[in-house]
Amino acid sequence: MKPARVLFLSEYDVSDINDWSGCPYFMHQALKSLWEDFTAVQVPFDKKRPVEITLREAGQAASEAIRLHQPDLVICQGTSMIPELVANCPVVCWHDACWQLLATLAIDEFRLNFPELLDWDRRFLKRIDHFFMASEWAVNTTKMTYRPFRHKISLLPFGSNFLSLPSDTQIENWRQEKGQRQSCRLVFIGVDWQRKGLKLAIDLQQSLIARGLDTELDILGGQPALNTLEFAGVQVRGFLDKSDSAQLGQFQRLLGEADFLVHPAYRECFGCVLVEANRLGIPALTTPIDGIPTIIKNGENGFLATHGDYVETMSEHVLSLFYNRQHYNRISRQAEIRAQNLFSWDRSARQLKDYCEHSILN
Repeated sequence: MKPARVLFLSEYDVSDINDWSGCPYFMHQALKSLWEDFTAVQVPFDKKRPVEITLREAGQAASEAIRLHQPDLVICQGTSMIPELVANCPVVCWHDACWQLLATLAIDEFRLNFPELLDWDRRFLKRIDHFFMASEWAVNTTKMTYRPFRHKISLLPFGSNFLSLPSDTQIENWRQEKGQRQSCRLVFIGVDWQRKGLKLAIDLQQSLIARGLDTELDILGGQPALNTLEFAGVQVRGFLDKSDSAQLGQFQRLLGEADFLVHPAYRECFGCVLVEANRLGIPALTTPIDGIPTIIKNGENGFLATHGDYVETMSEHVLSLFYNRQHYNRISRQAEIRAQNLFSWDRSARQLKDYCEHSILN
């Protein structure tokens, strides 16, 4: 069988590591390394425009790219170009959600309030040959909501969005250095600080201080609209650009030197930052929301707690592990191994290729 010509269509700029948190960039990098004839085309869409116009224009642009490149397989990051796509070859999609998931509404309420988005989902699923989704929550909920299309949907996780990684020796050194200090370091990462739960992260840090544990909290990603100066031990580090080697190094050092990633998110379709923390041996303190339990298994590579119990539950976990470094190191190493073995862009890209070659292209 001759090598397949593959066309990758993305809603974002695959050359920009900061676009959509870097997922299109790393997805593209992993996929293009597997095919000799691989071309990427951006098909952006404007969420502010009427759905009918958005889908028509995106579909026309994608169809024109297919006519020009004559691929044997089309891989889409995003769903907007698919409902009105014209192609005489298989089309698959790799994404983290559909509109019904993002709306967080039961199907009847979703149908009533967002009929145009429901139609978008259904037309997309009818047109696609296969839909790879990043989390078990996304797979299971989409299968349940759109039962006629459940045979087209399967799990394919994302990976960590790092251009390079610290050495295993450096990660182990960070782990050992933590056991020598008397203070606990927490790190919070997120530009959308409200959705990521920054207020609860600060509450946890302040609770640990009140319980007698010297605790620092670094805030990475954005400039929150909170007066963090009124909280002792809280420092805002701002946005660090991972495409810059020096800033990537600073980002990884701040994360790698931390004892825990604090991530009390209210919505999270997947959560690449959880994989990134785990890859550096950092357990995550997070919530059992949406796609998070695909990555974090309670007591194995981090801990899960509801928002109502978050501060109390996580305070107990932090105190227990801080004073039992043998247990902490075990969870830290489990986190590193789990991220390395299960959440890799290269691993998932190979699985996508294998599926397409054996189930779609032959």
